[in-house]
Amino acid sequence: MQFVADDRALYNWLTALEETGFALLSSVPTEPGQLHRIAARVAYLRKTLLGYGRWSERFEELTVEPRSYELN
Repeated sequence: MQFVADDRALYNWLTALEETGFALLSSVPTEPGQLHRIAARVAYLRKTLLGYGRWSERFEELTVEPRSYELN
């Protein structure tokens, strides 16, 4: 991924984030530890308060259940 290896790509991404308040990364690897690698490229990472080590990656499977509401 160019963002991690290239300082110019990081600069361009941070500039876009500053100007628009929103920036998107595409083609990000999904292997464990990649979130930490990307975040560490942007800023210093602190330990979590819950003591999970240097970082905590939490993934949950979201399901949507159809619901209907009646107003009487």
